[in-house]
Order: sequence, then structure tokens, then C-alpha cells
Amino acid sequence: MKMLRNTVGASIDIMADAYMGWTLEYARRMTRKLAPYDLKWIEEPLLPDDLNGFMELTCTSPVPIATGEHEFTRYGFDLLIKNNAVDIVQFDMGRVGGFTEAKRVCALASAASLPVCTHAYGLPTLHFVAAEPACLMAECFPVPVWMKPEHAETDFSDGAPAPVGGNVTISAEPGMGYRFNFPIQQAAE
Repeated sequence: MKMLRNTVGASIDIMADAYMGWTLEYARRMTRKLAPYDLKWIEEPLLPDDLNGFMELTCTSPVPIATGEHEFTRYGFDLLIKNNAVDIVQFDMGRVGGFTEAKRVCALASAASLPVCTHAYGLPTLHFVAAEPACLMAECFPVPVWMKPEHAETDFSDGAPAPVGGNVTISAEPGMGYRFNFPIQQAAE
């Protein structure tokens, strides 16, 4: 982390993702060690259902704690928020129940003055983030070439636009810009 901070400088945000890999005690130690490097947050340091652990860690951590990508309902987010177990709310549009449930989660976060940073990337998420004041940014991690489909017919959409200089321009085309590549079957007459 020291090398990364020295390389990118103080003006670039750094976030770290522990992907549910730490115990509470390890997370406590790591957040103290990472504090001098001014991280914007540490994402999912504990298992998603460890509410007590998140409550304790969030109260004591010198680095903000983001979680929620494995939370599926507003009720789970309500518990995290009401129990001060999260600093940055981070739901996944594909897991949380789509636009309606995501709006409800944002309302809970906004009422508690907590920022939202969506997990993952894609056209629905980008359109949601652009329209939702509680969202401070959209997470983006490029898909490595080796994970992309080998054949165009297995790719069901044309994908989300790539960020340029940290910004994304989204289409105003109806349907969020999706163009499906599979043939539509005509009804038999």
C-alpha cells in the first residue's frame, strides 16, 4: 500500500477489497496499519452476515468500511445502517432486486447521511448511478481479455461504455442502450 500511495500520489483515491477474507481481529490490525495511506475505504473485510463484527469494526476503524455487495434486500441494509455497521453502502444492482429495491436502499442510506457506491459495472448500474444523488460513483473493473466470450453470439448485449479519464458517457437511447444479439423468433401464422 505504501508503494501504491507513493506511486499515485495523494490526489488519487485508493480503495482496497478484502473480499470477506479477514477475521475481526485481523481487520482491526489491518485497518490501523493501512490508516497512514489514506484509503477511501476497505471493502467487505468480513463475512457478509457478521453484523456484530461489522458494528465493532466500523466504530473503531480509522479507514471507512464499505459493504453490501452480498446483501440482497433493503431489510439487510436497514440492519447495517441502523446498527452503524457500514460507512459506505455498496449494493449490487443484480443482487439487490433491481431499480426499485436499489432506490429503497439509497433512501435508507441517504436518511443516515451515508454515501452509496454501487458494486460492479454495467448499463443498468450506470443509469442508476447517474440518476441517484446518494451514489458517489460507480465501481468499474475491466473484464480481462481471457474472460470475454470467444464468440459474439454468446454475448447478449453490446456492453457498457468504457470509462475515459474516470468518466462515462451513457446513451440517452431508450432501453439503456441495450441491443440484443440473439435472433427473435417470429410467431407462426
